[in-house]
Amino acid sequence: MTLHMQTQQEPFDSYVTVSLDDQKISDIKLQMSYSHPARLSFTVNKPQHLDPLGIGAFIRFWDDSGTNPRTAAAYDADNPTFEGHIAEVQPGDDANEIHYVAYDPTKRAADDVWVMSEAWAQGTVGSGSTNNKPEPGTGAVPRLVFNSKIDNDDDYMWERTHDDDVGTMIETILEDSYHPLYWLNAAPGDGSSAGNGTGYVASDTNAMTFKPQEKQVFESETVRSALERLLQNEPAYKLLFIPGQRVWRFLDLTAASQTTLTLNEYDGTHKVLSLNLDRSIEGRYTAVKFYGPPAAEQKEVTLKGGGLTDI
Repeated sequence: MTLHMQTQQEPFDSYVTVSLDDQKISDIKLQMSYSHPARLSFTVNKPQHLDPLGIGAFIRFWDDSGTNPRTAAAYDADNPTFEGHIAEVQPGDDANEIHYVAYDPTKRAADDVWVMSEAWAQGTVGSGSTNNKPEPGTGAVPRLVFNSKIDNDDDYMWERTHDDDVGTMIETILEDSYHPLYWLNAAPGDGSSAGNGTGYVASDTNAMTFKPQEKQVFESETVRSALERLLQNEPAYKLLFIPGQRVWRFLDLTAASQTTLTLNEYDGTHKVLSLNLDRSIEGRYTAVKFYGPPAAEQKEVTLKGGGLTDI
């Protein structure tokens, strides 16, 4: 098993190999979960006043003895275990320790790429500081409207599309934002157009057919935030970014395969090293009672002594 790391200081620059031995890199931890950017943390044993890797640098990291559990492909530079931007550089407990934390590119998309009323314009790839980054399209404002249901609503004339389902709205947002996402290594392709590198898998979005009953407005909101909010309408689906492929997957957890984990068995594929079992009824419900709307009852009303007749 050999661990590898490479850095890229500016978009589209060449990757530089980092020697884990020379930089004295240790305590490498990778945390991955649904609907949260993947997080890679590690320690560099260098004087604290240094920043040998560079905050904001893009890194990719892989273990050449492993394989991607989703594709079964061996990990390498083009199919890394993790890739993302260095977001935190903190002094360690010792004068010669530097703690680094990097997040996958969707974290930058959550901070820097805004949902606009029109598609972003393509940037110009130069070299290093000569790059001209993508800009919002002509006349675009940071407010995107879908599915305005009432024709006298002020947003009716500004809505982008009408009667879309969740999957179609997700596709529109990722296609509109393709160029800035590509510059953050958060979308595939060659950067020329969204058609040459779609940031989603059509089979994922085609399955999300729910149509929200109210209009959807994304005002002063970034891409990841907008996608997470749309997924509230499809709670079975969770977001997971795939490094290397650089696609945003929307996975149906109810369709996930099951894996049996056996305790005290250390020669299997999945080894359980520890287990914590907490017995508590706090926050648990033994029964849930549902109430429907109030029911109307028919009553016969007459005047005392008669005199009330049907019309």
